[in-house]
Amino acid sequence: TVAAIGDSVSLLCTVVAFPAPVMAIFSDEEMKHSLGDTDRMTIIGEGDEEDYSRFYLSLTIHNASARDAGDYYCHANNTLGEERVKMQLQLTSPSTNVTQCCSSKNVTSDCLESCRFSLDLDFLLARPQCLPQVESILSCAHDGSDVTPCCSSAGVPEHCLGWCHGHAGKGGDVCGLTHARSIVSCFHDNIGDSPHMPVNLKVIFEEPNIATITWKMPPTSSQAELYRVFWRPADGKEMNIVDTKEDNIRLSNLQSGTEYVVRVKAANSNLTSQLTEGLTFLLPEKLSVDASPVTSTAQITIAVVLAAVSVLGLLALAWIIRKKKIVFVKMKDEVDTTVAFENPAFASQELVSTDTGDQEDKIHIRSLTVRNIHPQERDS
Repeated sequence: TVAAIGDSVSLLCTVVAFPAPVMAIFSDEEMKHSLGDTDRMTIIGEGDEEDYSRFYLSLTIHNASARDAGDYYCHANNTLGEERVKMQLQLTSPSTNVTQCCSSKNVTSDCLESCRFSLDLDFLLARPQCLPQVESILSCAHDGSDVTPCCSSAGVPEHCLGWCHGHAGKGGDVCGLTHARSIVSCFHDNIGDSPHMPVNLKVIFEEPNIATITWKMPPTSSQAELYRVFWRPADGKEMNIVDTKEDNIRLSNLQSGTEYVVRVKAANSNLTSQLTEGLTFLLPEKLSVDASPVTSTAQITIAVVLAAVSVLGLLALAWIIRKKKIVFVKMKDEVDTTVAFENPAFASQELVSTDTGDQEDKIHIRSLTVRNIHPQERDS
């Protein structure tokens, strides 16, 4: 769980058990210091009204301070067993609205999109006219915390570390541009989890001068609220950027016979993922009925392997013909001759699978999970 210093934050664990368990929250891994209600902390335990084997225990910290950050342990036990789960709390400096900050610093309207998601560096670098405004934009992305140790570990030279405090310093804009990706990454480490990079990027041709781009999100990724698509002609310099909430987009008014490059990144309310590798496709001059979609190089590799297998098969056939001294004779056209060969017999094997059957589940505390809630959710 990530929250800002001064906010109220809640940690919630869910226990599924029968008989009803005894639950507690500890501040140490050895579980020697249990937490109770104080002027800043509130602990509430309750059972589910519909499922009598489900129980909840929440810890709410009011006016959170830096010393509240760390690990907490939710523990449950009954007469049949016990279980625990770790809950992590990260606290950052009070957040600011990066877009509003950029507006107040007179960042031009065509560059404001780079201030979304706590600064989209790929958007900024794709707009050369925005580069002179890099100091204002990076200073807004800085949340007030000192990320100098992170920048140093990332290889930012000493004369450029001023950027890690949110200002250009003696390094000037050159430092900001050269090391922008490392600096922004350190800024974002204090915010929260970013979504994973989209996968399975694919281009489908269904209509003339139109390409449909599709992709998927990895199942382990946090939810993406928006996707940002970067595309341009392969020999072009101007980047086109389009936002969509769907996992596909139609690019129209393309030129047949032209090669294009497309990349995609995912975004949530705070951050964006990394850009995918560029997928290059050539818009066909004329669509055929059996036109196949353009996919990643992995599928091309599979095709090459299949072709290699086919070649090996032909070589094996030639070896068998030579080894068995089989001779093919071409008959004259006027002779009607039928030649039959007896096929060799092939051994067959019966595959038998064994099923050990279901084993009895002896875990009486069946699950113990954690989720994050906002204090207002409990009131509702």
